[in-house]
Amino acid sequence: MCVRLPDSISLPLIWPLLLLLLYPRKLAPWAHRLLVMGSRKIDLVREGYKYLHEEDGDKLLELFDDDVEMTDPIAKTVICGKEAVAQLWQRSLGAVHRVVLGDIIEMDDVVIVAAHHDFYDRDSTRLGEGVPEIHRFTFRGDLIGRLVVTTFEEIPAEVRERLAAPSPS
Repeated sequence: MCVRLPDSISLPLIWPLLLLLLYPRKLAPWAHRLLVMGSRKIDLVREGYKYLHEEDGDKLLELFDDDVEMTDPIAKTVICGKEAVAQLWQRSLGAVHRVVLGDIIEMDDVVIVAAHHDFYDRDSTRLGEGVPEIHRFTFRGDLIGRLVVTTFEEIPAEVRERLAAPSPS
């Protein structure tokens, strides 16, 4: 019995892929890691953006380690601990966040996301121009232990004022 392959499939390209899929540990340990293990952290990061858009702070916080460190791009400081992240989350509800994801790269315990962050008022009015950002997630086990947000343009003044921490009285 003979099986005819479609003309669009190139046999020289199929055989290496089939071999990698069938024998990844023997042929290339890095390919096995990429194909089998590399996506869990990226999936968790994508879940985090989903919870951000749904404004589900409780589920978002479950993704973080208790001793998480995170940059606050508005105050330009580093905050530590889940409680501080929860306070930042409450403050951030002063605007609706829409993050459009670009490239996502995983290297060992780090996931790097290129993103564009737009801010909206509750009535869907855009609050200034959005900003391009890089989000670097460092994992401790299965949880996010550190999040560094790097912005490449100044966050609009209206957004900074709306999301700024209250002054100590």
